[in-house]
Amino acid sequence: MHILGIAHSVRRNEFFTAYTYMDWSDTTATFDVQGARIAGSIPSAVAESVRPPRDFTLFQNHPNPFNPETEIRYRMSRQERIRISVHDLRGRLVKILVDQVQAPGIHTVSWNGTDRSGRDVSTGIYFYSIRSGGQVLTRKMTLAR
Repeated sequence: MHILGIAHSVRRNEFFTAYTYMDWSDTTATFDVQGARIAGSIPSAVAESVRPPRDFTLFQNHPNPFNPETEIRYRMSRQERIRISVHDLRGRLVKILVDQVQAPGIHTVSWNGTDRSGRDVSTGIYFYSIRSGGQVLTRKMTLAR
């Protein structure tokens, strides 16, 4: 389980919200833990809700690590606009690979380790994300030049 963020009040003994998710291969379930009142170190109340499954799946790139090119596969359960982008470790946009409406099914896009200007990027860890309708899935990949 990974913590995505925590929101809380600056007042003593106020409520906080922790947003978490669990990633199970092709399925991602999101849990919101809300309203735990802090009294000492023991939460006194926790409410949990499960969000519906995503409308798309993002698979691990292959090969990984890669040089000079890798393939990214993803599955769409319905036709919708998606954006697949690559970011560096600092979260800066490196390149947009897809930004269009996609039909249902399994799709593949390649990345050749270049930025938006066509220049080779350095060896390192990069993140690729698929975004649609407010939902985002992200995976890690390694470029080894």
